[in-house]
Amino acid sequence: MTTRCILGLAALAAMAAVWCGDRPASAEPAQQSCRKATTNSKVNDAFRLERNQEPEQAKSSPVRTVELKDKIAVEVTPNLEALYEPPCNKDNIVLYLDGRALKSVKPIAPNPDGKFLTFELRRTEDSRQAWDAILGKPDFDFRTVKVSVGFEGEFALLGVGNKLPELRLKVIPHWWFLLWCLIFFVVALIFLRLVHSSSVIRDRLPRDRTPPAGGEASAKGTFSLSKSQGALWFFVIVAAYLFIGIVTGDFSDSINSTALILLGIGAGTVVGSAVIDVSKNTPEALEAEAAQADEAKADVDDLQLRLKAKEARSKDDPDPDNTASRADLLAQKERKHSLHLKLTGQSESFLRDILSDANGVNFHRFQMAAWTFVLAIIFIKEVYENLAMPTFNTTLLGLLGLSAGTYLGMKIPEPTRAPDHKPSPEHKP
Repeated sequence: MTTRCILGLAALAAMAAVWCGDRPASAEPAQQSCRKATTNSKVNDAFRLERNQEPEQAKSSPVRTVELKDKIAVEVTPNLEALYEPPCNKDNIVLYLDGRALKSVKPIAPNPDGKFLTFELRRTEDSRQAWDAILGKPDFDFRTVKVSVGFEGEFALLGVGNKLPELRLKVIPHWWFLLWCLIFFVVALIFLRLVHSSSVIRDRLPRDRTPPAGGEASAKGTFSLSKSQGALWFFVIVAAYLFIGIVTGDFSDSINSTALILLGIGAGTVVGSAVIDVSKNTPEALEAEAAQADEAKADVDDLQLRLKAKEARSKDDPDPDNTASRADLLAQKERKHSLHLKLTGQSESFLRDILSDANGVNFHRFQMAAWTFVLAIIFIKEVYENLAMPTFNTTLLGLLGLSAGTYLGMKIPEPTRAPDHKPSPEHKP
């Protein structure tokens, strides 16, 4: 029993020693002394510095409109000596905007004998979170921010008369924004032109089905779901990259792993879809599709003749039954025409192309398109609100990857011709 008591007391003594080692006796008095020094110092003014301009010179006609990468001077009264004397850690002095410490934004060539601290408004990795809160949801208006200085991990100095100086922060540099918008829209217009005139996001027309000269010159290949997904993520991420860079000036660290994974999913889906398409284009399959396409075209021509006969008869016989039969023939013609376009690899419309195969709209295609659209909207929203590309967790990225994998897996048995297609019986009008 005595031995247990001794061991217990020894353990308590060891814990007390560790605790005291982490909290030296002088820590609290030093902290109180530093707080007293910061309490006696006040922030009197803040203004922008032009190139090679001294704070005393700028104070005579202060400019209070600033943007990122500008230099500002912060006047501390009565002097800076108290902030630079021990036990305060002068290396921890940082700039505060709206009560948020901008970590790593430290004074440039500080002079403790003077009364001005000079800072460069820059966005560092350590200060990213504070800047995102200050610059989030950017617009073209100026934002008024309260300026102070202080020790990192402590608190900011108060202003003279408890009123901190203010600066008007330009969030979006207008000319740079217009320039990058112009470049982006030129690229987007070139892409839209290519969409209209080429197969940049389409499947190519098979060579043996290409319309001859003087034939259906307007025929184009069907829109590809995988290529459309890849193009969407490309433009969303490029636009986000430019937007973040314009506002924050950070063009080197804004691309994150989520953006790379999204681009990788899009590229992988395009490659996988192309491999599957090539494997399915066997001579036997192409011959069967060509035969069924010819049959569907013949049905369309036959239905067109019957419709013309019905229209001619309706002028003399306004019978409601005749009108109903015309509507039925028109529906049959549309189905046959749609089948003919699918079998010949021609486009019907963007949505119909990406969501359907030879048998019509399929859920696995709809699922992939829906998840891509939803995550793109979330991505854009997060970039606008936080000025950073969002970090999707592995579950969310896995969900998009699963949708892409399901699409590729179901594309293997996906029919290129309608298996239940049967020749239309001959009917005379």
